[in-house]
Amino acid sequence: MRVLSGVVILIMYYTNVSWAAYMPINSNNAFDKTMATYNVSKVLNSTTNSVDVAAYQAYGPPYYAIANLFVTGGNFVYYTFSVVYVFVKYWRPLKKAFVGMVVNTLQRRSIYTGFRDGHTRMMRGAYPEVPEWWYGLVFAFGFAISVAACVAWPTQTPWWSILAVTAVGAVLTIPWVVIESIAATGISLNVIWQVLPGIWFPGQPLPQLVLLMLGGAFEQMAGGFTTDLKYAHYAKLPPRAVFRGHVSACVVNCFLYCAILEVMLAYYNSDNTLCQWDNKEHMVCAYAQSVYASTILFGAFGTNNMFKLYPALPWLFLAGALLGLAWVAAETYLPRFKTAVLRARVFGAGLGDAARDARYAAFERRLWDPAARVLACLHPAIALSGALNWAGNTNLAYATLGIYLAWLFQFYLKRRYTAWWGKYAYMVFAGLTVGVAVSGLVVTLVFSFGAGKNANLAWWGNDVSTAGLDYQLYNNNASLVVSGRRRRRRGW
Repeated sequence: MRVLSGVVILIMYYTNVSWAAYMPINSNNAFDKTMATYNVSKVLNSTTNSVDVAAYQAYGPPYYAIANLFVTGGNFVYYTFSVVYVFVKYWRPLKKAFVGMVVNTLQRRSIYTGFRDGHTRMMRGAYPEVPEWWYGLVFAFGFAISVAACVAWPTQTPWWSILAVTAVGAVLTIPWVVIESIAATGISLNVIWQVLPGIWFPGQPLPQLVLLMLGGAFEQMAGGFTTDLKYAHYAKLPPRAVFRGHVSACVVNCFLYCAILEVMLAYYNSDNTLCQWDNKEHMVCAYAQSVYASTILFGAFGTNNMFKLYPALPWLFLAGALLGLAWVAAETYLPRFKTAVLRARVFGAGLGDAARDARYAAFERRLWDPAARVLACLHPAIALSGALNWAGNTNLAYATLGIYLAWLFQFYLKRRYTAWWGKYAYMVFAGLTVGVAVSGLVVTLVFSFGAGKNANLAWWGNDVSTAGLDYQLYNNNASLVVSGRRRRRRGW
């Protein structure tokens, strides 16, 4: 899907869809009508931090590069598709899990009640489980801190918006964790927290930024707990120890994050290029650039105005929901359609006509069976997530190694060494995750602050990501339109 979406982006770019040819093809920045980076200070009132309408009319609206616009629209499809698909397809296990959680909490029963698989029996006999009230305590503390922060500081964010974050986050977290449990990839809630605050607080980028951060934190905490305890379940780690470790790590990380920001300002901003493309240490802050662009388009510009600028975007919510229903219906009824309609009426197989029987057998062998084998291995929500990895943050080198590992574990080892795969796959995955964290710490301490500082390790693995045109043309002035021409829409 990532390759296919790249082809679609190329077609949209070279056909100048939504002024795509005036901007770089794969940038996560926001641009003005002259193709320069959008300067939001030109349209903001310095006193109220809201949009000055007269200044905005003089400066014009912000624009997305086509890859960023494609990813935004793809997220709209992904949200509604995932919610509809997961809730319809997995309704019974979700209902069982929710009812079991409520009943087990009220009756103080084990959360393992009703599960008799080998992993559950081993965990239940070895370790005490995490009580539900532990999660409730973490939720109450986080909710209170969020409300207090919004009320006590000049965030321009009303307290009731935290209730909205909680409600929407709770609904979307369910399909997120279901998909995460299947394939270790989930639904990023960032885009929905770009859209909703832009509707509630149009022309006010600060509330949009606050709710974007809080909504992202809700997703990360809920998904993080789920992921960690899943690993603990399969790796046979004490759930309570994992819970304590997760909470402790989050608390420590808050202080570390603030310290890292100070370190970045002290060591990587000597020439005032931090978070810019020409920073000599490559501290380009890709995610921060994306947040800045979304805050401009959905917060300052407003979601309704964004949808007027790109009128196809809101329809993608409906398209995703309809696609989800269609996919579930196809999974449910196509096998019946094959038997009831194709076999009996179209081919007439089984009615004594040898020629029709042969045609039906050829149809099964050449078309139906190969398609069924492919679709049996395809999870549509996971496939859709592959289309969302664009918009200037990473290139293909960041995904290639994952493809190799996925093929090795999910195809080769799972088929050839099934027993080994079932016993060690999750443990190896957990080890790789820890290894990335430890290696990142070692590399930072040695090559950023230690004996290896300023060392130039020139080898293919370090240089290949900067050797191609995708790196050289990132966020530059490469466009299909001759410089000097401007985009203009009627009324601006």
